[in-house]
Amino acid sequence: MTAEIYEVVLNDFDEIIKLLKQLWPDKTLDCNALMKIISIGIGSKDSIYLCTKVDDKVVGFCSLIIRESLWQEDLVGHINELIIDKSFRRMNLGTELLDAAIAAAKKKGCKLIELDSAFHREDAHKFYENIGFTKRAYLFSKEI
Repeated sequence: MTAEIYEVVLNDFDEIIKLLKQLWPDKTLDCNALMKIISIGIGSKDSIYLCTKVDDKVVGFCSLIIRESLWQEDLVGHINELIIDKSFRRMNLGTELLDAAIAAAKKKGCKLIELDSAFHREDAHKFYENIGFTKRAYLFSKEI
């Protein structure tokens, strides 16, 4: 199995939506809003969207945003989404995709990479900890 990791193009949108449905199975996705966000992100110097493709099928997606952090006194890469198709998990594809995102963040000048993960995603937590991530904060949200 040969995997290819590359920067997302708009033609990947339909396959990315299928992955996002796996990531958020209880959420009704607004495809028009998602297309707008991905289109903006593809054109942004501060966003990086990556796909993993196996045999011409998109099986992984990662979105990364570069932001300033006063606390870090530098740039930080924040992974917003990371998903590998459920039938392709445990094949090292998630690690490869995450490594590519980290390399892209380093290239942009980041000194730290971070992400958040919902409490119920215990397998994901183990994955992140096994590859060197540490828990350091809670994420708080409020609709406005």
